[in-house]
Amino acid sequence: MRRLLAIFATVLTVLALLPAASQAQSQQTTSVRVMHASPDAPNVDVFVNDELVLGDVPYFTVSEQLALPGGLYRIQVAPVGAGAEAAFLDSQVELDAGKAYTIAVIGRANAPILLPLEDDLSAPPEGQARVRVFHVSPDAGTVDLRVADQEVPVLTDQGFATADYVNLPAGTWRFDLINSATDEDLLRTLPFRLEPGWTYTLAITGAGSGDPWVQAVIDQVR
Repeated sequence: MRRLLAIFATVLTVLALLPAASQAQSQQTTSVRVMHASPDAPNVDVFVNDELVLGDVPYFTVSEQLALPGGLYRIQVAPVGAGAEAAFLDSQVELDAGKAYTIAVIGRANAPILLPLEDDLSAPPEGQARVRVFHVSPDAGTVDLRVADQEVPVLTDQGFATADYVNLPAGTWRFDLINSATDEDLLRTLPFRLEPGWTYTLAITGAGSGDPWVQAVIDQVR
């Protein structure tokens, strides 16, 4: 059954859209934010090189940007208050200076994944917005994204953990999420405004019943 779902930008998401992203990024530093997108994981603490940098992060939130020198970092994710030694994710991540990243905690709590994504914050074509579709719903299956009531997909065969960009004309849009294998309508979003020159991430989230929903993150404002 098709369900009408709103696309939300939460307070913490709004923090991520501020121009600090571009201000923090330079040829010497990398700009990093953390996305908690594991639907059944607890609130988490995030450690970088054994130092606590983010505390009590709930699902689904995106942190503010952190400016770090480029290099190799140990990133650990642990239940709140348990300390780095109790991390259920412990990975080495190479961060290149002059670039921006979203480091996402995805998957179910019994099989979590730490997934670094390089953010494309370059200017989209004139009059357009750039949208990254990030599939982080463990139960949704492979999906297509269409503009509402249009047959030609914007993106096809988006499986779990995929993250692909598409440029769209600025304006107000609704999107349909379609099961790629069965052509079943999974959801339709309520209207969402895409501003010219801005960059967004639309995260396909949710778990449990298999009914996905969509969260919007504004990545870059111009």
